[in-house]
Amino acid sequence: MTITIISFLVVTGFVGLISWYQTKNDDFSSSKGYFLAGRGLSAIVIGCSMVLSSLSTEQLIGVNANSYAGNFSIIAWTIPTVIPLCFLALYLLPKYIRNGYTTIPEFFESRFDRQTRLIMSGLFLVFYLFIVIPTALYTGAIAFNKIFNLESAFGLSYGAAITYTVIAIAIVGAIYAIFGGLKAVAVSDTWNAVILVIGALLVPIFGLIHLGNGSFSEGLHIITTTHVEKFNAIGSETDAVP
Repeated sequence: MTITIISFLVVTGFVGLISWYQTKNDDFSSSKGYFLAGRGLSAIVIGCSMVLSSLSTEQLIGVNANSYAGNFSIIAWTIPTVIPLCFLALYLLPKYIRNGYTTIPEFFESRFDRQTRLIMSGLFLVFYLFIVIPTALYTGAIAFNKIFNLESAFGLSYGAAITYTVIAIAIVGAIYAIFGGLKAVAVSDTWNAVILVIGALLVPIFGLIHLGNGSFSEGLHIITTTHVEKFNAIGSETDAVP
């Protein structure tokens, strides 16, 4: 557990230090500098940020849990998103940047009127404040609690551990967004994307080695011959229901 905590703090500190170093001299006094990172982000950084913005513990916990409980039919919720993301990156995003939009509601005002912008801004606020952010914070707190066993480590109840973790995650996230602007978020997303890919590759490798009692090939044999119905990606209408 000590190694897990230390490695987490080192990686998190590294990402935070790099993000600070790459944004310390940026000008956040204008909306262009704050919301568009001064229009200085590369394609790789923008791409990584788009992908990481669409991923959270909703996927890391929820999708994996549904796959474990049922089968791969939950893939229908994730794979089709590649199409709209490509459409956004290739067609919509260049148009937004070319016209100087800093937010989606600003586009609605240009396309329709100010009233439409206010309505969309209100809907976005409600959606993020009461649906997206609470879900991400809660599932993130569950992940932290399970990985670091915060209840036993600090002698807390489950509710207290979740509450304190939610507050901590919210504070760290707010520091990134408020003081670093979009560039700090995008830079940290890029480094986290690299770490996520490495971790995603290591998880099945270590899992198969553990399943095969130290043998990767034996673990692969077990998983391909036992409960093969788990690999079904068609399923029925009830497979993806929690």
